Amino acid sequence: MRSHKISRKFVLTFAVSILLIIGLDLFVPHNDIRRLNYAEDSNTQQEAIEDLIVDYEASDNADAEQDADTERDADVDVEQDSDTGAVNAKDKDGEGGDNYNDHNIEIENEIVDIDEDIIVSVEFSSEAANSKEGKKNAKPIMHTFYEAVPNGCCGMTKEGHEDLLAAWKESWEDRGWETVILTEEDARKHPDFESIDQKLQDLDVKPYNRRCYWRWLAMVTVGGGWMSDYDVFPLSLNGEMGLALEQSGTFTSYAHHVPCLIHASAKEWDRILHLMIDLLPNSPGEVYVPITDMYSLRNIDIEQGRSGMQWTREVARRFTYHRNEEGWQWMDCNFGWKHVAIHLSHHACAESFKTDHYPEIDDANSDTHGLPDNWQQAVQRRSEAALKVMDDYKEYCMPTSSW
Repeated sequence: MRSHKISRKFVLTFAVSILLIIGLDLFVPHNDIRRLNYAEDSNTQQEAIEDLIVDYEASDNADAEQDADTERDADVDVEQDSDTGAVNAKDKDGEGGDNYNDHNIEIENEIVDIDEDIIVSVEFSSEAANSKEGKKNAKPIMHTFYEAVPNGCCGMTKEGHEDLLAAWKESWEDRGWETVILTEEDARKHPDFESIDQKLQDLDVKPYNRRCYWRWLAMVTVGGGWMSDYDVFPLSLNGEMGLALEQSGTFTSYAHHVPCLIHASAKEWDRILHLMIDLLPNSPGEVYVPITDMYSLRNIDIEQGRSGMQWTREVARRFTYHRNEEGWQWMDCNFGWKHVAIHLSHHACAESFKTDHYPEIDDANSDTHGLPDNWQQAVQRRSEAALKVMDDYKEYCMPTSSW
């Protein structure tokens, strides 16, 4: 009977002790030492560290509200030893200590001091920061292709083409782009240049149109990217938009089947080029339409469907000018805002002159009301018309904040 009472007393004492231990555990703060236990499915130490930091900050915010006036921002560099996996945190001056409180995180026997009031930023290399800064300051590159045709072409002299090329360069650079002018030399770097050009010659393709295929070869050799005709000028397509759009390597033609403004990866430039070449006739006797890269691009869609390409209609094909009842010329900004660029082809210039949509590039009080003498001059002076469009669009259609 006595032993039974002793046993019951022992059990009661043991139970009370357990309750006391549990009670003390509930009231003892746990944020003095926090241990990181890696889950079996954790892929990297970095993921585990970031998860821990998120949990740490969340619990601190739940414990107490921080006064916004007393918050401190600090940069914390975290160095990772590739051999041991050890992680050491230090302040931006390279010294630990005073900037950190007594809260610690134990990670595989390595102690990381973390200030409960700071925002922790984990960077594993300075290259990442430099890369981000480089992208921030980067400009997209707009390529074009120019190789003079003997005796000129397209209603313009060699001087007219060179003036237009200069206007193209000035206009794209003014909108936040870098420009690169490709030539036959770039095209010849492609391993298939000789075979493709020989096939074009065998089909009696004219020198100008052969050059249009050369630019595809050149775009492959420079690594792909943006390409425009040098008579295409930017409207809404500024450098910032160009950087955003070029994240996709999909072959994208912004003027439908007219290859005057395209972005694609080098692989896509090469793939579409060879599709075009493969669909060319075998002999001159089979040629029923002019052989140009425009007709070749359209022929892919006719014969094989869109073939992974994306075609849009975002390039204006005419000038944006009108004339009111009083005879004053004005620019249609609404029309311009709907397009990323404008294509001032020799055909568009000739037709615009005939329909009174060509810009007044001379004195408006002259006998010709500021217009060239005839449509031939309108084509020859495309560079002046292009710069007039760019100046007017910037003055009347663009917010000053985007200049």
